[in-house]
Amino acid sequence: MFKFLLLNILLLGMVFGQKEPDYKLNKKGQAVPTFLGRIIMLKGTVSRVEGNGKMVALKEQSKIKKNQVIATGKSSFVKIKLVDQSIFTMSSFSRINFKDFNYKSPKDRTGLFNLLKGKLRASIPVKSKRDSLKIISGAASMGIRGTKVLVNNRTDDLGNNVVQMALLEGDVVIKNSLTKEEKNLKPGDHLIFVQDKNSKEALNKVDELEEKVVEELKNIDDEEKKVLPFLPFYDYRGNNLEKKVTFKVVKLKNLKSSEGENSKISTLNKKNKEKKVKENLKYSWKNVLRKLNKILRDNRVSK
Repeated sequence: MFKFLLLNILLLGMVFGQKEPDYKLNKKGQAVPTFLGRIIMLKGTVSRVEGNGKMVALKEQSKIKKNQVIATGKSSFVKIKLVDQSIFTMSSFSRINFKDFNYKSPKDRTGLFNLLKGKLRASIPVKSKRDSLKIISGAASMGIRGTKVLVNNRTDDLGNNVVQMALLEGDVVIKNSLTKEEKNLKPGDHLIFVQDKNSKEALNKVDELEEKVVEELKNIDDEEKKVLPFLPFYDYRGNNLEKKVTFKVVKLKNLKSSEGENSKISTLNKKNKEKKVKENLKYSWKNVLRKLNKILRDNRVSK
């Protein structure tokens, strides 16, 4: 049995050509991924931030692992599909620490994701156990199950840290580490939490998104094929909230190439990218995992 397991571990390492394999065997002899997810779409500059501050450029199909910080540049965005089918989309000038993630199965996993700055969309289609998945940003912590949420974090020009969390579907509980308060959000709710530059609470309120906005977001929601709108940023000025920008739906086919001027080249590049993504699908974690587990089952039967 030991030789059998050792042989398969070596096989995994050979398949992926790495010192540290992308999959490991659990107690049941099933192969489970050791990485958190992959980039399925990006535009512009997307990087992994090393501990020494060095930026390592990423591309489509790059793997994301636990405790990695991912950052986007100007006029950029990235979609990351986790192994539990969740999709995290980051807007430009955003930074997220994928602080913790432990995966056993789609319904049995834990994760902690910290939005350090910028804008995030998170779609969690597979329900989790209560409080097993959390998104934190500033002093706010959101416990999520099966849900779709929007989160913003920015420091405005007055030095106020403004955190926003809005719920499109499902249910969430938000805890405030400063006040120890808990708030339950229902679909359409928008929580705004403001800390002034002295780290004191300046505002903590639940607003409502416009009904037509919520319906629009839900109706066009296709996390894998469209660049969907994020929450508009808010500024805090003397107990008044000022909205910086409005919602805008951007369909993938309308995206302009960063090269800019030659539409024919842009179309050709887009087709080549789509072809490359299709080719990479057969090497996706799910397909590889299925094949590996089939090999394990076949070996057991043959014995």
